[in-house]
Amino acid sequence: MTIEVNKTRQILEKTRNELQAMASLTKSLKHSIRLRLKKWSDFRRHIAFRCKVVFQYHLSNRGYFGKIIFDHEAQTLSLKVQTDDLNGTQQGNRDKDPRSLSGGEKSFATICLLLAMWESIGSPIRCLGMFYSLPRTDKRTHTHWLHYR
Repeated sequence: MTIEVNKTRQILEKTRNELQAMASLTKSLKHSIRLRLKKWSDFRRHIAFRCKVVFQYHLSNRGYFGKIIFDHEAQTLSLKVQTDDLNGTQQGNRDKDPRSLSGGEKSFATICLLLAMWESIGSPIRCLGMFYSLPRTDKRTHTHWLHYR
Protein backbone atom coordinates (compact mmCIF):
# COMPACT_ATOMS: atom_id res chain seq x y z
CA MET A 1 0.00 0.00 0.00
CA THR A 2 2.89 2.38 0.77
CA ILE A 3 4.33 1.74 -2.68
CA GLU A 4 0.99 2.60 -4.25
CA VAL A 5 0.70 5.84 -2.23
CA ASN A 6 4.23 6.88 -3.18
CA LYS A 7 3.55 6.11 -6.83
CA THR A 8 0.33 8.16 -6.73
CA ARG A 9 2.16 11.07 -5.02
CA GLN A 10 4.80 11.04 -7.75
CA ILE A 11 2.12 11.11 -10.43
CA LEU A 12 0.34 13.94 -8.56
CA GLU A 13 3.59 15.95 -8.26
CA LYS A 14 4.40 15.39 -11.93
CA THR A 15 0.88 16.48 -12.92
CA ARG A 16 1.12 19.62 -10.73
CA ASN A 17 4.46 20.53 -12.33
CA GLU A 18 3.01 20.04 -15.82
CA LEU A 19 -0.04 22.12 -14.90
CA GLN A 20 2.18 24.90 -13.55
CA ALA A 21 4.30 24.80 -16.72
CA MET A 22 1.15 24.99 -18.85
CA ALA A 23 -0.16 27.93 -16.83
CA SER A 24 3.16 29.72 -17.25
CA LEU A 25 3.14 29.01 -21.00
CA THR A 26 -0.44 30.26 -21.30
CA LYS A 27 0.47 33.47 -19.49
CA SER A 28 3.48 34.01 -21.78
CA LEU A 29 1.42 33.36 -24.92
CA LYS A 30 -1.32 35.78 -23.83
CA HIS A 31 1.29 38.46 -23.19
CA SER A 32 2.84 37.77 -26.58
CA ILE A 33 -0.53 38.05 -28.34
CA ARG A 34 -1.31 41.36 -26.59
CA LEU A 35 2.09 42.70 -27.63
CA ARG A 36 1.63 41.54 -31.22
CA LEU A 37 -1.84 43.11 -31.43
CA LYS A 38 -0.50 46.41 -30.13
CA LYS A 39 2.34 46.37 -32.66
CA TRP A 40 -0.12 45.47 -35.43
CA SER A 41 -2.37 48.36 -34.41
CA ASP A 42 0.57 50.78 -34.38
CA PHE A 43 1.76 49.49 -37.76
CA ARG A 44 -1.73 49.82 -39.27
CA ARG A 45 -2.10 53.35 -37.87
CA HIS A 46 1.30 54.31 -39.30
CA ILE A 47 0.38 53.01 -42.76
CA ALA A 48 -2.96 54.86 -42.64
CA PHE A 49 -1.24 58.12 -41.67
CA ARG A 50 1.33 57.74 -44.43
CA CYS A 51 -1.44 57.01 -46.94
CA LYS A 52 -3.31 60.16 -45.87
CA VAL A 53 -0.23 62.35 -46.27
CA VAL A 54 0.74 60.94 -49.67
CA PHE A 55 -2.86 61.19 -50.92
CA GLN A 56 -2.99 64.86 -49.93
CA TYR A 57 0.37 65.44 -51.59
CA HIS A 58 -0.71 63.90 -54.90
CA LEU A 59 -3.98 65.84 -54.89
CA SER A 60 -2.15 69.09 -54.19
CA ASN A 61 -0.16 68.65 -57.41
CA ARG A 62 -3.31 69.64 -59.26
CA GLY A 63 -4.53 72.21 -56.73
CA TYR A 64 -7.01 69.91 -55.02
CA PHE A 65 -7.34 69.14 -51.35
CA GLY A 66 -8.60 65.90 -49.93
CA LYS A 67 -8.56 63.50 -47.07
CA ILE A 68 -8.93 59.81 -46.45
CA ILE A 69 -10.96 58.66 -43.48
CA PHE A 70 -10.00 55.20 -42.24
CA ASP A 71 -12.30 53.33 -39.88
CA HIS A 72 -10.36 50.24 -38.93
CA GLU A 73 -13.08 48.91 -36.64
CA ALA A 74 -15.77 49.01 -39.34
CA GLN A 75 -13.18 48.22 -42.04
CA THR A 76 -14.23 51.16 -44.22
CA LEU A 77 -12.43 53.82 -46.18
CA SER A 78 -14.00 57.17 -47.12
CA LEU A 79 -12.65 59.87 -49.40
CA LYS A 80 -13.40 63.58 -49.35
CA VAL A 81 -12.05 65.80 -52.13
CA GLN A 82 -12.13 69.56 -52.67
CA THR A 83 -11.59 70.56 -56.27
CA ASP A 84 -10.29 73.88 -57.52
CA ASP A 85 -13.82 75.07 -58.37
CA LEU A 86 -14.75 74.85 -54.68
CA ASN A 87 -11.65 76.65 -53.42
CA GLY A 88 -12.85 80.05 -54.59
CA THR A 89 -16.49 79.63 -53.62
CA GLN A 90 -18.31 78.80 -50.43
CA GLN A 91 -15.22 79.56 -48.32
CA GLY A 92 -13.60 76.39 -49.71
CA ASN A 93 -14.88 74.23 -46.89
CA ARG A 94 -17.21 71.90 -48.78
CA ASP A 95 -15.81 68.46 -49.41
CA LYS A 96 -17.18 66.52 -52.34
CA ASP A 97 -18.04 62.88 -52.11
CA PRO A 98 -16.17 61.04 -54.88
CA ARG A 99 -19.49 60.03 -56.46
CA SER A 100 -20.29 63.70 -57.18
CA LEU A 101 -16.97 64.45 -58.90
CA SER A 102 -16.73 64.79 -62.66
CA GLY A 103 -15.23 61.92 -64.63
CA GLY A 104 -11.74 63.42 -64.85
CA GLU A 105 -11.75 64.53 -61.21
CA LYS A 106 -12.87 61.08 -60.13
CA SER A 107 -10.15 59.41 -62.22
CA PHE A 108 -7.51 61.73 -60.82
CA ALA A 109 -8.66 61.16 -57.22
CA THR A 110 -8.68 57.40 -57.80
CA ILE A 111 -5.17 57.47 -59.22
CA CYS A 112 -4.01 59.55 -56.26
CA LEU A 113 -5.57 57.01 -53.90
CA LEU A 114 -3.90 54.07 -55.65
CA LEU A 115 -0.53 55.79 -55.71
CA ALA A 116 -0.85 56.69 -52.03
CA MET A 117 -1.72 53.12 -51.10
CA TRP A 118 1.12 51.72 -53.19
CA GLU A 119 3.63 54.08 -51.63
CA SER A 120 2.31 53.46 -48.12
CA ILE A 121 2.66 49.71 -48.20
CA GLY A 122 5.80 49.66 -50.29
CA SER A 123 4.55 47.54 -53.19
CA PRO A 124 7.26 47.18 -55.85
CA ILE A 125 4.68 46.30 -58.53
CA ARG A 126 2.62 48.97 -60.21
CA CYS A 127 0.23 47.89 -62.90
CA LEU A 128 -2.68 50.09 -63.84
CA GLY A 129 -4.71 49.80 -67.02
CA MET A 130 -7.05 52.30 -68.66
CA PHE A 131 -6.33 55.00 -66.08
CA TYR A 132 -6.07 57.67 -68.75
CA SER A 133 -9.48 57.23 -70.35
CA LEU A 134 -11.42 60.02 -68.60
CA PRO A 135 -9.03 62.95 -68.06
CA ARG A 136 -8.73 65.55 -70.78
CA THR A 137 -5.57 65.50 -72.85
CA ASP A 138 -3.91 68.33 -70.89
CA LYS A 139 -4.64 66.57 -67.58
CA ARG A 140 -3.60 63.16 -68.90
CA THR A 141 0.05 64.24 -69.07
CA HIS A 142 0.01 65.15 -65.39
CA THR A 143 -1.54 61.79 -64.56
CA HIS A 144 1.17 59.99 -66.54
CA TRP A 145 3.83 61.98 -64.71
CA LEU A 146 2.38 60.98 -61.32
CA HIS A 147 2.21 57.30 -62.25
CA TYR A 148 5.64 56.93 -63.78
CA ARG A 149 7.79 58.97 -61.41
